[in-house]
Amino acid sequence: MLAKMDALPELKADLPNSEALQDLKPLATARQALIRDRTAAKARFATTIARQCIANAMSREGAHSLLSRQIKQRLKQIERDLCQAADEIDVIVAADEGLAARAAILTSMSSASPRSQPVQF
Repeated sequence: MLAKMDALPELKADLPNSEALQDLKPLATARQALIRDRTAAKARFATTIARQCIANAMSREGAHSLLSRQIKQRLKQIERDLCQAADEIDVIVAADEGLAARAAILTSMSSASPRSQPVQF
């Protein structure tokens, strides 16, 4: 193994991630988790609505309206949390020249918006 390393012209050390990039990683992870939560909540809501329609057709009252209200509230909370995470990401990216340049390139496509692009720095 050492002979192989000696045969290489020169090994270059990797640069450590910038502090801004280290701050972005947990926010990106949280954003992805919130998106998964939102998808799951939308699926639960669709199922609850379908069950509520069946219950109404059979003239039965159930807890479906309560569940629907709670899921709607959860979806609103997830959207607020997503906006907060996106705003914090924007602040961190804007404060770092290198990240701002990368973000400008990523969002320069006509079909891309800053909010629809995954965080990939």
